[in-house]
Amino acid sequence: MRPLSNRERSILFLCILTVLIFIGYNGVVQPLRRKTETLKERVNSSEQKLKKQFSVLEKSKSGNKEYEQYLAIFRQSASDGQIMSSILSEIESVARENGMRIADMKPKKVKHIDFYNNFSVTLAMSGQLTDIVKFLYILQNQPHFFNIEELVIEKNSPRAPTLDCRLVLDRILIP
Repeated sequence: MRPLSNRERSILFLCILTVLIFIGYNGVVQPLRRKTETLKERVNSSEQKLKKQFSVLEKSKSGNKEYEQYLAIFRQSASDGQIMSSILSEIESVARENGMRIADMKPKKVKHIDFYNNFSVTLAMSGQLTDIVKFLYILQNQPHFFNIEELVIEKNSPRAPTLDCRLVLDRILIP
């Protein structure tokens, strides 16, 4: 084999350099570029998840504040007897404010269930339907939070506008 001329050596060198550049580009640069793109996508998706988690965390902080407010409302701060007497007086005052006449009011025994206490009261009263509904609405909403366990409304006479109502109210408190 004869020695290569300077021109041939230059052409061979350029060919080898071109092949090396092609191999380097397809073997190193392209895989690195693809790997960089997938890493960027993973980083973006992780950032989005992190943003969502931060927003959930912020909402949970406000939810915890609201939880603490309701916990303060439903926390039992006195003995069962004191709570029952305050519940009875609360019902009487709401009835008096709404012009309702309570014929009979009997407290039931306090039920101690798992992590809460259930205070129940049986009522018998009479009044017009609108007054009864307003009375029940007030008792079910803030600040009273009573539940209606049982409700029976009867018309006592066909001509009288008043109705007889028997109901069982209860309130749940956390000791």
